[in-house]
Amino acid sequence: MTPNISLIKMIPEDKQISEAYATALTKYDISDNYKLLVPIQDLPKVRLFMNQLKRGIIPQKDNLTAYMPIIELVDRVIENGPDAVEQLKTLAFRGDHTKV
Repeated sequence: MTPNISLIKMIPEDKQISEAYATALTKYDISDNYKLLVPIQDLPKVRLFMNQLKRGIIPQKDNLTAYMPIIELVDRVIENGPDAVEQLKTLAFRGDHTKV
Protein backbone atom coordinates (compact mmCIF):
# COMPACT_ATOMS: atom_id res chain seq x y z
CA MET A 1 0.00 0.00 0.00
CA THR A 2 1.45 3.34 -1.04
CA PRO A 3 0.99 6.16 1.49
CA ASN A 4 -0.97 9.21 0.45
CA ILE A 5 1.72 11.92 0.25
CA SER A 6 -0.77 14.75 0.80
CA LEU A 7 -1.75 13.24 4.15
CA ILE A 8 1.85 12.72 5.20
CA LYS A 9 2.66 16.38 4.66
CA MET A 10 -0.10 17.34 7.09
CA ILE A 11 1.36 15.20 9.89
CA PRO A 12 4.01 16.94 12.03
CA GLU A 13 7.50 15.59 11.31
CA ASP A 14 7.98 14.19 14.85
CA LYS A 15 4.80 12.18 14.51
CA GLN A 16 5.90 10.85 11.11
CA ILE A 17 9.21 9.74 12.58
CA SER A 18 7.51 8.23 15.61
CA GLU A 19 5.06 6.24 13.47
CA ALA A 20 7.78 5.09 11.08
CA TYR A 21 9.98 3.82 13.89
CA ALA A 22 7.08 2.21 15.72
CA THR A 23 6.44 0.17 12.57
CA ALA A 24 10.15 -0.63 12.21
CA LEU A 25 10.42 -1.65 15.86
CA THR A 26 7.56 -4.10 15.45
CA LYS A 27 9.10 -5.43 12.25
CA TYR A 28 12.54 -6.00 13.75
CA ASP A 29 11.39 -7.07 17.23
CA ILE A 30 13.73 -4.86 19.28
CA SER A 31 13.83 -5.41 23.03
CA ASP A 32 12.50 -2.44 25.00
CA ASN A 33 15.74 -2.45 26.98
CA TYR A 34 17.75 -1.30 23.96
CA LYS A 35 16.08 2.09 24.46
CA LEU A 36 18.23 2.40 27.58
CA LEU A 37 21.42 2.15 25.51
CA VAL A 38 20.76 3.89 22.21
CA PRO A 39 18.47 6.67 20.98
CA ILE A 40 15.05 5.36 19.97
CA GLN A 41 15.51 6.47 16.36
CA ASP A 42 18.53 4.13 16.10
CA LEU A 43 16.75 0.99 17.31
CA PRO A 44 15.85 -0.31 13.83
CA LYS A 45 19.45 0.24 12.72
CA VAL A 46 20.73 -1.66 15.77
CA ARG A 47 18.54 -4.62 14.85
CA LEU A 48 19.77 -4.50 11.25
CA PHE A 49 23.37 -4.35 12.54
CA MET A 50 22.83 -7.45 14.66
CA ASN A 51 21.09 -9.33 11.83
CA GLN A 52 23.89 -8.47 9.40
CA LEU A 53 26.55 -9.71 11.82
CA LYS A 54 24.69 -12.96 12.47
CA ARG A 55 24.52 -13.59 8.71
CA GLY A 56 28.22 -12.80 8.25
CA ILE A 57 27.55 -9.60 6.32
CA ILE A 58 29.63 -6.49 6.92
CA PRO A 59 27.26 -3.95 8.52
CA GLN A 60 26.52 -0.71 6.74
CA LYS A 61 28.00 2.47 8.18
CA ASP A 62 24.65 3.80 9.47
CA ASN A 63 23.93 0.58 11.32
CA LEU A 64 27.40 0.47 12.83
CA THR A 65 27.12 4.10 13.92
CA ALA A 66 23.79 3.32 15.63
CA TYR A 67 25.42 0.42 17.53
CA MET A 68 28.46 2.46 18.65
CA PRO A 69 27.07 3.43 22.10
CA ILE A 70 26.82 -0.26 22.95
CA ILE A 71 30.35 -0.95 21.69
CA GLU A 72 31.65 1.99 23.75
CA LEU A 73 29.83 0.74 26.85
CA VAL A 74 31.37 -2.73 26.55
CA ASP A 75 34.78 -1.16 25.87
CA ARG A 76 34.51 0.87 29.10
CA VAL A 77 33.59 -2.27 31.03
CA ILE A 78 36.64 -4.04 29.60
CA GLU A 79 38.90 -1.10 30.52
CA ASN A 80 37.76 -1.52 34.14
CA GLY A 81 39.35 -4.95 34.27
CA PRO A 82 38.54 -8.61 34.82
CA ASP A 83 36.12 -8.07 37.70
CA ALA A 84 33.96 -5.71 35.64
CA VAL A 85 34.01 -8.16 32.71
CA GLU A 86 32.88 -10.99 35.00
CA GLN A 87 30.05 -8.83 36.34
CA LEU A 88 28.95 -8.03 32.78
CA LYS A 89 29.04 -11.72 31.83
CA THR A 90 27.03 -12.60 34.93
CA LEU A 91 24.38 -10.04 34.01
CA ALA A 92 24.39 -10.87 30.32
CA PHE A 93 24.11 -14.62 30.67
CA ARG A 94 22.17 -14.91 33.91
CA GLY A 95 20.49 -18.29 33.95
CA ASP A 96 20.23 -18.92 30.21
CA HIS A 97 23.43 -20.81 29.51
CA THR A 98 26.19 -22.84 31.03
CA LYS A 99 29.41 -21.22 32.23
CA VAL A 100 31.15 -19.17 29.50
